[in-house]
Amino acid sequence: TLVRTASTETAGYYRCEASFQLGIVVSEPALIQIGYIYTTVNTPVDVVGYESSWLLLSCDHVISLPQATVLWLEEDLIERPVTGSDSLETLLNGSLLFSNLSSANEAMYICHASNPSTQEFRRVVYNLTVSTGLLEVSGVPSQLLFLTPTDIVVSAGENAIFQCFVGSSYSMLRWYHEGSLISADSSSYSVLDNGVTLVVERAETKQSGEYRCEVEGIGSLSGNLTVIDTPIIYLTGSADVESDLETSFSLTCSLEEGVTAEWSWLKNGELVYEPIWTEGELRVSFTQESDEGLYQCVACNDVGRDMKTFRVNVISELQQLQGP
Repeated sequence: TLVRTASTETAGYYRCEASFQLGIVVSEPALIQIGYIYTTVNTPVDVVGYESSWLLLSCDHVISLPQATVLWLEEDLIERPVTGSDSLETLLNGSLLFSNLSSANEAMYICHASNPSTQEFRRVVYNLTVSTGLLEVSGVPSQLLFLTPTDIVVSAGENAIFQCFVGSSYSMLRWYHEGSLISADSSSYSVLDNGVTLVVERAETKQSGEYRCEVEGIGSLSGNLTVIDTPIIYLTGSADVESDLETSFSLTCSLEEGVTAEWSWLKNGELVYEPIWTEGELRVSFTQESDEGLYQCVACNDVGRDMKTFRVNVISELQQLQGP
């Protein structure tokens, strides 16, 4: 058991490694993170919407770990919580969705974001003005069709939600992934609210790509989903490697197809700069006794990290002469 006082200096990945005569046992990595919250702006943000259209107001100027709890406030003459209506609702992700915008919606909206870990909060002010005119996205008037969000990044296993709002009556709304029609009875997706909401259930990396909402007689809009999977390293060959003196050896790790990560190599706990290594492969030429030791390949991306260990034994000239 390791007990440490949490701080920015002690944050990071921890792993327990036990060595014994038959080999090495390494635990799964444990991540310690320190909560934080901050804003990327220090002044009010001006937002322009279009009359009779949709508008999504997101509190994306607040960065928080873990994710902040959001409360929206409206300030006209006094500050008060935003209340829902037929033309205003708070989405599950904490964003405000306006439909059928009008001058009555013009006000100062305040995002009050609280970090549940540190108990700190930050506020961002948005000044909303509503303009007359016509806004088109991909040739489709936003008064008729509105897709939110247009870009989603999730970890593998999480749900991803697209919503396609239609401003007039329609006969058919279809969803497509990379050009292929999504069936309403698919086990990988849920189509809800008369087709308006598409839920990508327990997203996998193969479900990354373009999603298109197509409304018959009106048009279509597209968004993009990126699914990031935690890297899991697979060893090619044995974890115990023997190499004769003045020969060569290679160590190879690989990831599941579709998973991307940054690679690094360690030798006895120190970063390897020499000899040559390319992503998941390390090659050592003209082996010396100093090349003996524990080698580790490390793969890391935005959602996780994995590590595998090799034990390399260099056989000396005397051992070669003595034989097995």
